[in-house]
Amino acid sequence: MWEARSAAQDHVQAEAQALHEISERVQVYPADARDRIRADVNAYVGHVVTTEWKEMADHRRMTEKGTELLDRIRTDVTSYEPKNDFEAQAYQPLVDQVAAVDQARNARADSVEPTMPGVVWFGLLGGGVVTIGMVFALQIRRTTRELILAGLFSALIAFLLFLIWDFDAPYSRGITASAEPFLALFPGIKG
Repeated sequence: MWEARSAAQDHVQAEAQALHEISERVQVYPADARDRIRADVNAYVGHVVTTEWKEMADHRRMTEKGTELLDRIRTDVTSYEPKNDFEAQAYQPLVDQVAAVDQARNARADSVEPTMPGVVWFGLLGGGVVTIGMVFALQIRRTTRELILAGLFSALIAFLLFLIWDFDAPYSRGITASAEPFLALFPGIKG
């Protein structure tokens, strides 16, 4: 589960970094093309950190609007015809960065669902119940010390199950992958 949360954060970082690279590398283009691409990147980032992030947390899905905004970036970048060698040298890296955004977005979409199968949850919960049941079934003398120990052991199992549940959905529960990479690289966007 921790790996799934870490991987989800890596996807977010890769997507934000690729978008930042697009925004920076388009500097060599004429003002109208540059401004259009940057505006589309900013619209996409704004949508991701506000609307889409909430949709991922609440409903575990991406938005169609995010896909449309990414398609607009792709169209703007790929439809531009470089006018000189300097622009031509920037063209392919920009196309590559759009592909990197798309790949990271797809990876983010793949990681919105919980990662633990139901049968594993059944085993974890059943094992916890059996373990706690065994502590009380082994005819402990019910002294204060033994009851405290059994209570602490039960609390530990409950806490560990809570952590597993919390880490299981990397975008929607307490310790989540954050949109911070987007906000750090695009400070003008408010999440």
